[in-house]
Amino acid sequence: QIRSEQGFAAIGFSETGGMKGADVVYFSSSSASAVDGHILDSLSAPIADEEQDWILNDHLITDDGYLIFEVSRKLDTGDVFDRAFVNDSSAFVSKHRLIGAWGAYEYISYHGDNRV
Repeated sequence: QIRSEQGFAAIGFSETGGMKGADVVYFSSSSASAVDGHILDSLSAPIADEEQDWILNDHLITDDGYLIFEVSRKLDTGDVFDRAFVNDSSAFVSKHRLIGAWGAYEYISYHGDNRV
């Protein structure tokens, strides 16, 4: 939950289930924008991709403090930092795990236990 008008929420796609190497998109309420990024190290903030492939469709902070954002992008953008969404049901394709983090800070920063 975001307890103010400031906050961020992020989702990412990772083969390991952790931050290192993840393809992420995050929304910052301070700028009301979505940022397409990637994470090189498990202890660092996302780095914005040169090509911004995610489109922000909608966002809101509910009366009870939840930040909700809706984004979309192509399944395969061709960007080296974006993971292509493919059918991973084959035993020969690495599974893609969804990760998430949030915080009540003006800019994206360490999320502590606010993660899934």
